[in-house]
Parts: sequence; C-alpha cells; structure tokens
Amino acid sequence: MQDLENTLTWVLGLLKSNKLFGVLKFNAMAGHISTWAFVGISVIALLTACEEESKIDKHSLEGRWEIIKGLRNQTETETLSGTYFLFEGNGKMMTNLPVGPEELTDFEVAKDKIHQKSSPIIEYQILELTDTSLILGLELRGMQFEMHFMRAKQEQPASDPLNVFPQNQRDSIPQAADTTAF
Repeated sequence: MQDLENTLTWVLGLLKSNKLFGVLKFNAMAGHISTWAFVGISVIALLTACEEESKIDKHSLEGRWEIIKGLRNQTETETLSGTYFLFEGNGKMMTNLPVGPEELTDFEVAKDKIHQKSSPIIEYQILELTDTSLILGLELRGMQFEMHFMRAKQEQPASDPLNVFPQNQRDSIPQAADTTAF
C-alpha cells in the first residue's frame, strides 16, 4: 500500500507542476484536477503498484522434493524427516506431511504461495525456489515450520543386463547344453 501512496503522491506532484506531458493541467485556484484524469491516473497507479512481486511458475515446482532439513519454531526437528512433496504439471500435488490424507490434491500458485486445495486449504509460503532446492514456510497448529527440500533425482529404470534383446528374440537364443547328464 505504501507503494501506491508514493505513486499517487508522485503523480499529483507532476500534475501540480504541469509537467505531465502538458496534457493535464492542475487548476491551482480550484485545487482539483478533472475527475476522469484522476480516475485514469489512479487506475494506472493501482495496476503498477499491485503487480505481483514474485511470479513463480507452477511448472518450476514439477517433480518430487525430499526434505533435507526441517525447523519447528526456528529449531531444527527430526519429526519432519522423510517428508516429501510431489508436484505434477496438471495442477495436482501429493505430500506425506501430516496435514491430510496422502493423496493427489489440486493446488495453485499465487505470488509466493502454494495453495493446497484440500479440506481445509493449506497455504505454504515459498521462501526460496531454485532448480535444485525449495524452501517452504507453513504455520500449522500455532507453530511455524520451515522446510528445506532438495529436488529428487529422476529415477532411471534399472537396466537388466540380461534384457539386451527384445523379448521375442531372447526366447529364441539357444541355451547351453545340459552337461550334468555325462
């Protein structure tokens, strides 16, 4: 709100000095500007002052995040160990944080907040987000939590050294003769 007040003060200062492109004139004797000019300038000022400070792309959250450190009321705690978050590109998420059932729920990102659309709605504050790390804040049951996550590496399917041929060709490979009969 302070930004809005500063913007409006700046605009009114320009109007009083007649420096706003020479189009709008401030009537010093009457002490007012035209209503439409004021409304237009106010709308522009509101739009610029109310822009989102942090635009976090929902897709930058995609993937599995595993906790590396958890704080409860600024004190490190082990009760959060094993906590994970899974964010999918379709607007679904899952967590094993004990705030509800461990199932896919809808979520949305607004400014620097993640809104988990469960019952009740849970709001996480995004304190930091990089390609490899995520720090979330949460107030739950009167306690402040800060959770530090690392992006989990995507698991590659384990390669089966015996599975070097397609299934239909593996079955046709001649087997070694049974030598136990001699």
